Amino acid sequence: MNNDNSVWDIRDSLNQNFQRVLNALTAFEKGADVGPLLSISAELRQNIALAEKSYQSMRNAESQALFEQIVLDVIAEASPAMRKTILRRLNEREQFWRREFGGTRPPPS
Repeated sequence: MNNDNSVWDIRDSLNQNFQRVLNALTAFEKGADVGPLLSISAELRQNIALAEKSYQSMRNAESQALFEQIVLDVIAEASPAMRKTILRRLNEREQFWRREFGGTRPPPS
């Protein structure tokens, strides 16, 4: 996923948070009140944790997509008609979920 506009591209946000941390440390070193800085640092830790979860979700989605493509490629080698049938059924299922539930995947079992 090399799309610069991707929801998974969180580099700018992480850079902004890092700059905030540096600014907070500078303020602390200059004698600023510690209370607000502690609140800010807690918020930044939460943002970093969210970024990590987002990254893991992205990696899991990429891994799943790669696995699915490999399976479809192997099936296509064995039977191009079977690959078409599988893709048609997957597309039907996804359209059903999108139409009925507004999502693309069924809820976990």
